[in-house]
Amino acid sequence: GQFNTSSFLEDEPGWRLTDPNREGRLGQDRPVIFKLMGTYDLPYGLVAGGFLRVQSGTPWEARGATPSTTYGRYLEPAGTNRLPTWTTFDLLLAYNLKLGGNLGVRLEGRVLNVFDTQTVIGVNTIKFNDGYSDLPAPASPGTLAPQKETLPNASFGNATSWSAPRRFTLSARLNF
Repeated sequence: GQFNTSSFLEDEPGWRLTDPNREGRLGQDRPVIFKLMGTYDLPYGLVAGGFLRVQSGTPWEARGATPSTTYGRYLEPAGTNRLPTWTTFDLLLAYNLKLGGNLGVRLEGRVLNVFDTQTVIGVNTIKFNDGYSDLPAPASPGTLAPQKETLPNASFGNATSWSAPRRFTLSARLNF
């Protein structure tokens, strides 16, 4: 049975490390991550800043049914596909107000994802809606039977999640 410290790995066909197509790029593979940050102190206690991040999209692969799930079986090598490169730009404008001695207040306004680039960061990876079947019989005990392919998933490859949209935050910090 499953419990909170359990793992699917090695529990059944489709979750074994020796199953076909498990070799490839891992789901968090990011060959490119570029970050550029900067701030500039303006007159009268104002501060302006920016943050640019460019990173490779997430790798993904077509998945299919195992005896206990509809998504565990690798139908193609791990990381065969990759989501689009993701770029975001954030802005900061702050005002530092000295109240005397070590006492001060910092007011900050931030615009996150200035250009509202809602990049796809997740897709439906289930290629077929067929459940797992041991027919025809697998080549040897403990291995996977062929994936049934009678019910193609119309949502396969469609976006399921996106990067956060543009948003604004306002904060105040008391320094003492």
